[in-house]
Amino acid sequence: MIETIKIANATVKIRKRNIGGVNQNSVDARELHEVLQVKSRFNDWILKRIRKTMFQEAHDYYITQKKVMLNRGSTELKEYHISIEMAKHLAMMENTPRGYAVRQHFINAEKSLTHVVDVMARLPFKYPLNLH
Repeated sequence: MIETIKIANATVKIRKRNIGGVNQNSVDARELHEVLQVKSRFNDWILKRIRKTMFQEAHDYYITQKKVMLNRGSTELKEYHISIEMAKHLAMMENTPRGYAVRQHFINAEKSLTHVVDVMARLPFKYPLNLH
């Protein structure tokens, strides 16, 4: 089953992949690039982001080759399969309306969680709180 995450009014497919020997949720970086409406070419964008953030291959992402047919013949594309954590990080870095929407989503989620923790701390009885 393929799950999705919603970014503004667009969705990104989540797939289980083995990254660094661990089965984890991942997304296709090319799809994320499109959903975030990044203006630069995908290859330039992903390489710049990997260098800037120091993500590590086989830990945060892995690369496969995909053969694609074009009018002038075939070519090989690098496909970047990235962890959900890396996808969140990349999305929050983007200076696009959708990048802003992602940042706002996480800010609101943190505020909500902080509020819940504060309310629970004031209760006369204590619930075990496991946030992991």
